Amino acid sequence: ELTFNTNHRIIDSFISTYQTDKAIIFLQQLNNEPQNNYLRYYYWMNYYRGAEHFDSLRIYVDSAINTISKLSNYQNYKALLSDAYAKRGEAELGSLQYEQATNSFFSAKQIAYERNDTCAASRYTYR
Repeated sequence: ELTFNTNHRIIDSFISTYQTDKAIIFLQQLNNEPQNNYLRYYYWMNYYRGAEHFDSLRIYVDSAINTISKLSNYQNYKALLSDAYAKRGEAELGSLQYEQATNSFFSAKQIAYERNDTCAASRYTYR
């Protein structure tokens, strides 16, 4: 089995090249470790974000946040958590839930600052 970072890059390549069939086959081959469950949620978060299906996006985002929060080495995954909160904000914004979206973007920005990632933090300011 490949490492999480390698698997993550593979999923990103499927997302960027719109290879849904290959992504699904790849994800089905992964075991049920929490990191791999996150990769499944990550794929579907990006799929529904692109399709602008905000209710479905919110379901996968919440599952991703819950999974990341339970990882034993949680601190190593804060970039993923920040990204998930930003996607939650996008789902809420798309569903016209402005106050919740603001809170989610603020959470994403806070996590980015905790990681000293000012680039990511600035992206969340303008959403």
